[in-house]
Amino acid sequence: VHHWAHYRWGVFDEFATRKTNLFYENNAGSRSPTLCTTGIQAKLVDESGQDCNPGNEGPIVCHYQFESDTSAQASVMFYPELPTVTSFCDSDPSSPNYHNFHALGSDQNQFCNFRSTWDVISASDDFSGNNNPQRTISDTTPNIKLVYYRTRAERVSLVLDVSGSIDIGTLLPRLNQEARKYINSFAEGSKLGLITFNARAEVKHALTEITGDADRQSLTDALPSFTYGATSIGAAIQEGLTMLKPTGLGGTIVL
Repeated sequence: VHHWAHYRWGVFDEFATRKTNLFYENNAGSRSPTLCTTGIQAKLVDESGQDCNPGNEGPIVCHYQFESDTSAQASVMFYPELPTVTSFCDSDPSSPNYHNFHALGSDQNQFCNFRSTWDVISASDDFSGNNNPQRTISDTTPNIKLVYYRTRAERVSLVLDVSGSIDIGTLLPRLNQEARKYINSFAEGSKLGLITFNARAEVKHALTEITGDADRQSLTDALPSFTYGATSIGAAIQEGLTMLKPTGLGGTIVL
């Protein structure tokens, strides 16, 4: 949720992203940690658990230490690892999730003119005009169905380079791995053929209509096991066209 909020709604981190912004000077003239809401009780300590003074710690690294019994619900953009955190900071002064606009060191305050994350999110098209009203969902278990992502029949000649330039490190295993995934993605009714090439091109599997997993396995079994020779991409493309032309117009060469 933390990272989705970055990408979907453009909000920023509410923790200090730079060492110099770990604290701010509060109204009492003392230093307070850069927190999203003052409802989170925390202090800055060093690696041994001793109080840490940012800026004067030398090689010692300051970090947050939270009270073990914290019940703070915000904020997802500050410290989502806390088990009690389920909400974003808001701009309601009576809310326990009230946004800490004194924390100058947070990117959210610096780049969003001290607006709370929920102010920014609720103004988006996803939520404005009472879109997506709050509701209780008792079961959040995802219902996942694995499907082939291709939903229409295609005609494809898959043309793979097996020249000596592929005989480097793990290039051939990676080539076969991706080709295997590609073959298994085709919808039934598609037609797929396999060609390999080095100095010349060779049909390894004729253009075949896929009617089930047996056809996909047959194509997978024809994947190359060795590399050698020079490279003739022209011969490869010509063989791909030759494979597709007899079965009608259209089709795709995947090189």
